[in-house]
Amino acid sequence: MPRDVKGYVDPLLSGFAVDYASIFARGLVGPMLAPAIPISKPDAQYAYFGKDVYAQLPNTELAANGGRPNRVGGKGEKKPVNAIDHGLDTMIDLRDAGFEDAPFAPSERRAVRSLVSKLSLAHDRRVRDKLLAESGRSESLQGNGTEEVNRWSGRGGDPVKKVESRKSKLIVEPNLMVIGRDVWQALRRNPKIIARVGEVQAAKVVTLETLSVLFDIEKVVVARGQIGGKRESKGGDSDLTGIWDGLCIMAYVEENLTEESLTAAATFFVRYPEAGGEMWLVRTYDDESSGMRGSRIIFSGNSSDEKIVCPEAFWGIKGIVA
Repeated sequence: MPRDVKGYVDPLLSGFAVDYASIFARGLVGPMLAPAIPISKPDAQYAYFGKDVYAQLPNTELAANGGRPNRVGGKGEKKPVNAIDHGLDTMIDLRDAGFEDAPFAPSERRAVRSLVSKLSLAHDRRVRDKLLAESGRSESLQGNGTEEVNRWSGRGGDPVKKVESRKSKLIVEPNLMVIGRDVWQALRRNPKIIARVGEVQAAKVVTLETLSVLFDIEKVVVARGQIGGKRESKGGDSDLTGIWDGLCIMAYVEENLTEESLTAAATFFVRYPEAGGEMWLVRTYDDESSGMRGSRIIFSGNSSDEKIVCPEAFWGIKGIVA
């Protein structure tokens, strides 16, 4: 039976999108650095923590204030969320769909998986861009020497010294470090890292657990998300590039997030009542004007806003690998 050309929210496919998004996100770091906070409307508010809100220490002497204590808020400055719609669609041939069991046909599920994966990678890239665009919260390494300012590739730089020095720029201790795949390979071969490994374990084998101990950061994660670049020609190949290649981000991330939590960043997702209150939505409709038997359009999307919640809760290092 043809579906309304205006489209309708498919509850089964919407639920499938939610489930697949949670699985696909396991290989991404954007949801770790900017975890999801569900909101009921696009123009909600969240707490923003700047240095003036969180890090200032007021005078505690009662006599200095007429016997009264200085009052501190303990909460961040209220700022608006501006959720933006993100979506993609694809088309399947109704001639093929006619041979499948409906509802929840395999071709529809394949389409949703493809859309959700691309939308999730796009979110990963937006989180990266948001963090790196924050003024004064990142730096670039230079040159191939063995000093703190040098790159970590080519057996150079001083990764432990660099990380330790940049922790002082955070108002809370970071509990998460994200590194690109190429940075991970550089650290495994870095002489100063290998030398330090011998101080904490017998075997001089660099693991993520070893880096966690050396950097004194609870969790070190290698980013796996990849995207393809533009093709030079219609039939040409597209090289894959790691979204987080050449980068190291250290951050404090609160585990049980709310709109009032102090954390480096967060992603505010709008809940859709028509999709059972979930943060992913799938619509489908039939277009009888294309193909021998027409086409079915599958749309998937969400409404979100990636926000820096506390700039002093993260630090980025760029240009790590030459």
